[in-house]
Amino acid sequence: MNTDLIPAGAARDHIKALIEGGSNQSRIARCAEVSRITVVHILHGYVVNVTRDTHEAIMRVRAEDEGRGIPAGHVDAVGSRRRARALIADGHTSTRIAMRAQVSLRTLWAVLDAELAYVPTDIAHRLERAFAVMQMTPGKSTAARSYAAARRWNLSWEWDEEDIDVRTTRPFPSSLTRRQEIADAIKAENLHGTRFRPVVIAPARRARVRSAA
Repeated sequence: MNTDLIPAGAARDHIKALIEGGSNQSRIARCAEVSRITVVHILHGYVVNVTRDTHEAIMRVRAEDEGRGIPAGHVDAVGSRRRARALIADGHTSTRIAMRAQVSLRTLWAVLDAELAYVPTDIAHRLERAFAVMQMTPGKSTAARSYAAARRWNLSWEWDEEDIDVRTTRPFPSSLTRRQEIADAIKAENLHGTRFRPVVIAPARRARVRSAA
């Protein structure tokens, strides 16, 4: 990682040019693999200098690159997946999350199981809104917490909300208590299996899930 600081002017001008060409701050951040707040700070002159890595990442973004590989009306599923998994880890059941987000259980499990590389923008927004509310109150399902712990899914507080949609973002380190909970859950599942999951999607139906989600 190159942390040398250089003037932010060139990156700022490039961001302005991309926006004038029809882009927006979120898309630029996603393509550059930096946080949206970083783009905002550079654009509005809140920072005078940026690291060389950030400068180069932004300067590599081209208008023709922004939509490459992402279907129209969709976004990268990574943020939705992290939010949904964190709520399970917090003790919320998938049924409760699906009801709050107003998505089907099959769609939610397709997100949780990383079946989807991209999700429709409206579903991403629904899960984001559900996460914003539900993370404030711990769930009551021990089975949900154990299921998530056995898969090493991160708790909601282990993610920085500013960067949760950035694929390269890493969560905060788990506490000692959480690491022990993970070890215990893995051991218990190896011995007894899991009975948490409320729906099982047959392989033959997964294609329909992808298209319907």
